[in-house]
Amino acid sequence: MNINISTNISQVSKALNAFGKNQIPFAASRALNDVAFHMSRKVMPKESDDTFKGGATAFTRRGFKYLVVIDFQRRDLLLCQHLILD
Repeated sequence: MNINISTNISQVSKALNAFGKNQIPFAASRALNDVAFHMSRKVMPKESDDTFKGGATAFTRRGFKYLVVIDFQRRDLLLCQHLILD
């Protein structure tokens, strides 16, 4: 499963003051973490149920992990762009 994430941060940053621009990395990291959490808790367990005949076991449904973005930088975005689930 591929997830493509795009942003319009450059357009949004034009309308913000200095304080708002400092909050962009935090807001972006929170957004990426929220998407990853939702995928690991809601989407992937349902996909695993649909994939395996008879449904997936509880162990399999709970086994999806994700990379948490703590400090948003360009390299973190590249790591999380294709959501990595173990």
